[in-house]
Amino acid sequence: MPNYRYLIWDFDGTLAHRVGGWSAALAAVAARHAPERLISAEQVRPFLQSGFPWHAPECAHFDLSPDEWWEELCPLFMRAFRGVGLPSDQARDLAGLVRAEYLLPAAWQCFADTLPALELLSARGWQHILLSNHVPELPELLNRLDLNGRFAAMFNSADTGYEKPNPHAFRNVLNWIVRGRRTGSLTDISPLLEIWVIGDNLSSDVIGAQEAGLRAVLVRQREPGFTCCESLTELVDVID
Repeated sequence: MPNYRYLIWDFDGTLAHRVGGWSAALAAVAARHAPERLISAEQVRPFLQSGFPWHAPECAHFDLSPDEWWEELCPLFMRAFRGVGLPSDQARDLAGLVRAEYLLPAAWQCFADTLPALELLSARGWQHILLSNHVPELPELLNRLDLNGRFAAMFNSADTGYEKPNPHAFRNVLNWIVRGRRTGSLTDISPLLEIWVIGDNLSSDVIGAQEAGLRAVLVRQREPGFTCCESLTELVDVID
């Protein structure tokens, strides 16, 4: 068995998910504050296909406070609300309410296989690292979902400024591993390492990892030509 075993996990869609995602959050805000319009998540979704930081991973962003990070998204939310027919003034007011709605604890759920898989893989000597394109409040979400403390390190794009599949996102993790091993370079310890990236997004998680020289597993779906698992239960056999 290799001396150092690391699993680099995606979060949203891999370990946990917000019910209905972003479109459901915006639809819920509209339902509460503009109930006469009967706006659904399906109507909102087409207006959210661009505009998030992870839609432009080549553009790094640094030194944003949590408030500033969310403020950067307000034009996107306003565009979505206007797109489904709300007037500009109302769209602006509703955009400021999306943050609280998206973060509602009751809207977030772990997948049933998440905790058993993490515990089993830990028992087999794997160390877990989180690498996620996510909101600044990710640590609070982890705590609510009983995932806090299960990762040796966490790299959240809202903090690091790099969205997967930007190679710097993966390089940050590898640099952390090197520092932890107290060695000169990754080359010095690469024969001793076993690393897998695990995620549900083919482009940002799997192809991005492969372009960074790492092995990857696509989970919760299947794609020809890639290592895939429909559940985390299968993952143990694939990587072990």
